Amino acid sequence: MTTNASLAATAAGAGATKRSTALLVMMLATTVAWALLNAYEAPVWYDEFFTIYVGRLPTLADIGRSLAHALDTNPPTFVLIGRAFHGLIADEQLAYRLPSLAGFVGVLLCTYAIVAHRTDCISALVSTAFVMCAPFARAIPVVCCRC
Repeated sequence: MTTNASLAATAAGAGATKRSTALLVMMLATTVAWALLNAYEAPVWYDEFFTIYVGRLPTLADIGRSLAHALDTNPPTFVLIGRAFHGLIADEQLAYRLPSLAGFVGVLLCTYAIVAHRTDCISALVSTAFVMCAPFARAIPVVCCRC
């Protein structure tokens, strides 16, 4: 038997979920906008330069040879994903930084989903904000915070 109190609690929980989802979307949008702006402004660092250089090689065999000789220490998939993004986006600097940004947004979404499933939406938002603001996270989105 359902009481008015339990219906009210269910409605309040649904409202909290909608609000926390809206806050999560705003947090992610702010993070992405901030990272994209910094991706344009930040100079290319030497490790990014090597990744871009290896990604410019004409064939996959050339990329494999250069990685075998340790020209770049990133895994081959990272170079290939950056190369694929460069096929879609003309700006090399942005194209090779977008996979890092996408990965960071994925980490934030997974953090929210796991914590929300185990606890509640407010705890999930706090956990996501903690990951977003942690010192190690400043260098992750697009490697653009090396100020």
